[in-house]
Amino acid sequence: MVSITSYVMVAYLKGDRMSNEASLKYVLFGAASTGTMLYGLSFLYGLTGTTALPGIQEFLAAGIPEANRFAIYAITLLVLVGFGFKIAAVPFHFWCPDVYQGAATPVTALLSVLPKAAGIAIVLRFFYGTFSAPTTSAWDLEGQVAWGQILMLVPSSP
Repeated sequence: MVSITSYVMVAYLKGDRMSNEASLKYVLFGAASTGTMLYGLSFLYGLTGTTALPGIQEFLAAGIPEANRFAIYAITLLVLVGFGFKIAAVPFHFWCPDVYQGAATPVTALLSVLPKAAGIAIVLRFFYGTFSAPTTSAWDLEGQVAWGQILMLVPSSP
């Protein structure tokens, strides 16, 4: 729901070509990121058979068979890519300059803070609710998911 209103707010200046271009880019990149994230979530549903985070958590805590390990990595990557676009995390932030330049100044100020804060909260809720073991402390599936290999995909700044 936040994305749709953000697209409308970016296109608020109807007579400005930069605003129209920024809105179109924002809609297209937003659709691509949503599609990527939903693709990963559909794989997650297919693997676990549920959309409830506690059910997914229980399935993963019971142990991941070796045949499904690559699927978990692919799911994690697809969901991270989708959320990365939503919160404009590096390297998925290439839409930001065009959108911020084309939108009105108050809209740019709002877009630079509010969707990112909400997106980070959703990312934490999703990964904490999915990849933490229910009977032990939080974030304790280190034996089930090779986080080191996943975090190697994240580029570091110099």
